[in-house]
Amino acid sequence: MRLVYLDEAGISKKERFLAVGAVVVHGEAWLIGVQRHLDRLVEQWIPEPQRQGFIFHPMELFHGGKTLTREAWPLERRLQLAEAFAAIPKKHGLRLGLEGGDRGPYIATWAPPVESQ
Repeated sequence: MRLVYLDEAGISKKERFLAVGAVVVHGEAWLIGVQRHLDRLVEQWIPEPQRQGFIFHPMELFHGGKTLTREAWPLERRLQLAEAFAAIPKKHGLRLGLEGGDRGPYIATWAPPVESQ
């Protein structure tokens, strides 16, 4: 069984570019090792009071946020954590995919779906 995790960026009206990233995880062979690796990163990097329900989010990692505040987490420290995350796919043999492009030509012709009543 393969699990595919997707995330997108650039879908708000003000964004001109769209990107979609994916990681493919073999559910039976890789998933537990990846989960344990993520758990170790949380234990290593995130203070105990902030661990419950903690979710790594790139926006918070690169811009600071509710958990990874700029005051407590200077850019150098946040980039070190980003580097630890970036090592996960290679260490676990995960397959990655990335696609992106200029959505400018489509913005004028695309309309969001109409919500049903």
